[in-house]
Amino acid sequence: MFTRSQAAAQRGNPVECAGCHHPCQQVNLHSPAFGNDETNVDSWFQLLTSSTVGIAGLRHIVVEQDARVCHLHFATPASAYFFFHSPHRRGPLRAVLGNMTIVQSTSVNHRWTRYHQGRHYPGQPCHHNYDVPVPPPSVPYYHRHHRHRRRRGGN
Repeated sequence: MFTRSQAAAQRGNPVECAGCHHPCQQVNLHSPAFGNDETNVDSWFQLLTSSTVGIAGLRHIVVEQDARVCHLHFATPASAYFFFHSPHRRGPLRAVLGNMTIVQSTSVNHRWTRYHQGRHYPGQPCHHNYDVPVPPPSVPYYHRHHRHRRRRGGN
């Protein structure tokens, strides 16, 4: 019997995939483990698609060792959607990479990517990438407690 996890473990990390063209099929993983110079990209790909971690629908990864980031490219928008919106499925991932692992969405033109389950149509850009603005930086804590910012009484 040829299972899905065996098929993923036997193929290598392709150079380019459909997820390279659609940000809604990409998810970023931040972890100190990706800063390891001894592990190559194919080893990371085999680990992430193994039955231990079990990331379904993973097609391609790009590891930036200097930034300690791994960009996951999924085969379909639905695969990226379910991985991003199912934090309970990330337990095995954190067990292997450590508790400091952060899952983050990608951004296009300073806007967060909105993940969706629908398919893409050839020649049309994904319209979901331009809906969600990136939140502005919050006001530093010390600015909220200055005297000129506090009001006293009813005057």
